[in-house]
Amino acid sequence: GTASSDTVSADLLKAELDKWYMKLVNPDNSVDQSFISNVDLTEINSKYTSGSQSSKMMDTRVVESFENMCKAAANDGITLISISAYRTYSYQSTLYNNRVQRCINEGMTRAEAEKKAATIVALPGTSEHHLGLAVDINSVETSFEDTAAFRWLQENAENYGFILRYPKDKQEITKIIYEPWHYRYVG
Repeated sequence: GTASSDTVSADLLKAELDKWYMKLVNPDNSVDQSFISNVDLTEINSKYTSGSQSSKMMDTRVVESFENMCKAAANDGITLISISAYRTYSYQSTLYNNRVQRCINEGMTRAEAEKKAATIVALPGTSEHHLGLAVDINSVETSFEDTAAFRWLQENAENYGFILRYPKDKQEITKIIYEPWHYRYVG
């Protein structure tokens, strides 16, 4: 590669990383309450949600992809259900604070509990669920990896623009526990 083709490649990569569907949200890259409350949301078809409020909405640009993935899975005899998709800042705060309290109840100090909780439930402002691009499917138990639904997702999710976001043995990179249920739209 010549210097000019390397520059073109770097520019193309930068342009791709700046796209809405590539927005990085994690413990090192947060979004503020204003961003979170202004995500353009559309309701997911109720047959693909658990019925809980946090399972019902996704970014308007990805709902069709999620529903198409659910339809394709259903055609293969697999049920996929959103149990959590878009989350407000306050809902994420509640989830995080509840996890901290559980850790304290298990005997940890507040500092230990906050550190441990942040590896399991994202701090408010640092969850991909704030983008409306992430969805927890069917379960939030590690045993989900032993299901036909998980195997189907491993083989097919990418065809609909979704990836397993927090894979096994990647915690040192993601800073999040292995979550076989958490899928993220990346286009």
